[in-house]
Amino acid sequence: MRVLLLLFIGTLFSNIAFAIHGKGGTLTYEYIGAGSSGTSKYRITVKHYIDCGGVQFIEPSVHVGVFDAGTKALYKTFDIIETKRTNISKLSFNPCINPVPIVCYVVVDYIGEVEIPDNNAGYILTDQECCRIAGIINIQNSSTYGLTSTGTIPGVINNVVYRYNVRSCLARGNAGNNTCFRINGNICT
Repeated sequence: MRVLLLLFIGTLFSNIAFAIHGKGGTLTYEYIGAGSSGTSKYRITVKHYIDCGGVQFIEPSVHVGVFDAGTKALYKTFDIIETKRTNISKLSFNPCINPVPIVCYVVVDYIGEVEIPDNNAGYILTDQECCRIAGIINIQNSSTYGLTSTGTIPGVINNVVYRYNVRSCLARGNAGNNTCFRINGNICT
C-alpha cells in the first residue's frame, strides 16, 4: 500500500520536473579576408541554446580551440565574450495539445575573429559548453558532462585554396567550372 501511495504522490508532482541545462549549440565560421602574409581572417560564431529556466549555465565567454586538421595538433586557443542574448518562446499550439507545454529558450551568441595561417589540411574548431544538471537519466554523472560543438575550415578543395572561395558554398568547382552550390539549394556562378 505504501508503494502505491508513493507512486500516486510521485505522479502528482511529476509535471514540475524540468530539464534545466544546455540544449545544444553551433559553431560556424565565415571567411572575412586575407590577413598578414600567408594567413586568413575568419569570423567565428558560437551559439548556445539554453532553456529559460537554466540561465545560471550561461557563460560570460567561450573558449575556442583551433586544431590542425591534418596533424590534429592544437594550433591555438582564444576566448570570445558574449555578444548577444535572444529569448525564443513558442506561445501558440494546436488545440489538441493538452496540457500546453512551456517552450522557452535563450540563444546566447559569442562572435569573434581569428587569424590563422593558410594550410593544405585546414582546421578543426571546437567549443565546449558547460554544464548539465545532475540526475539526467540517460547520462551517467550528467553534471560532469557538457556539449562539444565543432566546425571544419577546409584547406585546399579541388586545387583551390579555401580562402579564395569567399562565398558561402557547400562546394565549388575547379577554375573551368566555377559553380557554387549554396546551402539553401540555389546554384550560383
